[in-house]
Amino acid sequence: MPHSILRTPRISESDHDHLDLDMPEYRSRAVSFSATSKQEDGDFILFPDHVPYPREAEAAAKWRNFFINRKTYTFIYGAAGCIYSASFRYFNGTITTMEKRFKIPSRNTGIISSGNDISQVFASILLTYYASGKNKPKWMSFSLYAIALYCLMSAMPHFLYGPGKDALQLTEEHRFELGNNLTDFMTITEKRKSLCNVNGTIAAVCDPEGGELAPQVLLFSAQVIFGIAESVYYVFGLSYLDDNVSRAKTPLMISELMLGPAVGYSLASFCLKFYIDPTLHPMITSKDPRWLGCWWAGWIFIALILVILGYCMGQFPKELNKSENKQQLTQEHIKRRKIDSFLINKEAAPLNEYLSETSVVKNKSDDDKPSFKGLKESLSRLLNNKILMFNNFSTVLTLIGAIPYWMFAPKYFEIQYLQTPSEASFKVGTISFIFSGLGVLMSGFIITKLKPTARQLAAWNVFTTTISIFGLIANYYLGCDANDTALTSGFELQGVCNVTEMCHCDYVKYAPVCGSNNQTYISACHAGCVDEQIDPQLNIKVFTNCSCIENDNNKNALAVQGACPIDCYRPMMAFLAIIYLKKFLGASGLAGNFLVSLRCIEKRDKPLSVGLMLMMTSLLAFIPAPIYFGINMDRACLLWGKTCSTKGNCWLYDGPKMRFAMNIVGAFFVTLGTLLDVGVWYHAKNLKIFEDDDNDEEKKDNGTKKQQDD
Repeated sequence: MPHSILRTPRISESDHDHLDLDMPEYRSRAVSFSATSKQEDGDFILFPDHVPYPREAEAAAKWRNFFINRKTYTFIYGAAGCIYSASFRYFNGTITTMEKRFKIPSRNTGIISSGNDISQVFASILLTYYASGKNKPKWMSFSLYAIALYCLMSAMPHFLYGPGKDALQLTEEHRFELGNNLTDFMTITEKRKSLCNVNGTIAAVCDPEGGELAPQVLLFSAQVIFGIAESVYYVFGLSYLDDNVSRAKTPLMISELMLGPAVGYSLASFCLKFYIDPTLHPMITSKDPRWLGCWWAGWIFIALILVILGYCMGQFPKELNKSENKQQLTQEHIKRRKIDSFLINKEAAPLNEYLSETSVVKNKSDDDKPSFKGLKESLSRLLNNKILMFNNFSTVLTLIGAIPYWMFAPKYFEIQYLQTPSEASFKVGTISFIFSGLGVLMSGFIITKLKPTARQLAAWNVFTTTISIFGLIANYYLGCDANDTALTSGFELQGVCNVTEMCHCDYVKYAPVCGSNNQTYISACHAGCVDEQIDPQLNIKVFTNCSCIENDNNKNALAVQGACPIDCYRPMMAFLAIIYLKKFLGASGLAGNFLVSLRCIEKRDKPLSVGLMLMMTSLLAFIPAPIYFGINMDRACLLWGKTCSTKGNCWLYDGPKMRFAMNIVGAFFVTLGTLLDVGVWYHAKNLKIFEDDDNDEEKKDNGTKKQQDD
């Protein structure tokens, strides 16, 4: 008898349906069976021509087991959340550079950043409810791929429009090209456009480049994609995390996500140290306000990491619950042995007799299927939940007060204390979020060990937000007085001078110079300088015959390239100390607030409650707040960059006005949120956070009954 049919049983068509060839252990074997099977008289005969090598099966089993391990999921979920949140902070860390490159006002920057929240409003409720029964890891994998696309789209403007003419003009390559291609007269004429021209014959003209809407539309579209992906990842990620991981371990897992902002700001700080085109050699340093860093490079790196993590996330099973997984693995083990016994048995007994004990079919009832009626009932339960509503509205108001620092913290620090973009991203971004991570780790450890009550967690939130209010008020008074005085005095002198001298400086680009009177001027033209030369010893550009610079000796005043040095060290350090304290205390309440928001609702409403929270924060905070505070930033502008069609980005700001918009207005909204936190504290008196709370009460009741019986 041929070996191919030796001891091969016949399998009826009904029995063939019971043969679960989709089981991971039989996928490779099913492929070989399907290639060598034939049908005779309604029956199927399988010819097992190939059995997987033991090493192949062992490797496949190890790969599958790697992705049903809780520690593996903890690492992948934490890494994915870290990189996902890093992409958001990287955008914030490079805002000022993008504004300078594409001449975008802060109002438009706020509109661009709100794109992700606009899409969240439409995606958060319907998506989270009607997809609540789907495979959560697959959805999270899709969201990570979408975030990678967002990163690539955010970098696309650089590849479409290049570094820009302003950046190229500040390089040695441009100076070399200018010297070779232009005559001496044309070279002198080009240089004199930045000086005072009384007759206006060779004055600077408007800049046709900049202010285009196409790069802004592309960035906005990327944010819309990011918002949809964020909704999917946030809703399914938190629900999957809380369903499959021990409640006591949840705070420690969430604390891993706090590394993301620090990674994002660190990457921004690193990339901004390099010139926008790394192949060129700039003639200015990163301390020059005209410096444009390599803002686009970090997006490529983040996208590559997200693609890898997205693939890994898709390998996890639908359920990670320990008891269900253990039962499922036991059933599959018995089922596998039954099938093996059936395939090598001489007697062709019906296959359904072998599998009857282990076949488990899970049919979802009609009541569990998503419906519009069920959606209304779930929404009604959530909207009537006092703890949830107090907590949600408190979060919205607190976020409104915090968004100015979320969006514009590096820009604020850079302007107020005269720091480079790279230094600003590192000091108020990376370091501050290290303190945030420490705060979350501390709170996670304390919550895990001490298991505080819901009221204790709510009371801590009230305390931390109160400290935040006082910190914002203190920041208003921590400006750099020397910088504020220099700007005010400089503008008073320049305003009078330009009217009398008629230097035609309207379209002269921002290039600050320091006069011999220790005042900073917008440019050599605004200082009234008519000549320039290079100091051979210091190798710096010196401007002479500056009529707008006051000189006590009645001699021709001078100016040198660059702003006058100003000491802002003390107020800067005080500001950083307050920021770090706020970050530490504020982050310490995140895990507790998260637990309160999840424990105050039924398990069936959990995905919808997260979606409702996303919708509320997006619609009421993340969409209007960046636009509102962006407009306030623009109102504090003293010097706008001009193009031929419209105004571009702002180069100089009024320090006190900016501090008021960022701090006092923010403190007002945080105060309202703190009052609602008191409401959460009041209504959370009977809320149970941990499963042990119920067990403790049962023990107390049993102890009381025992004492009564005795």
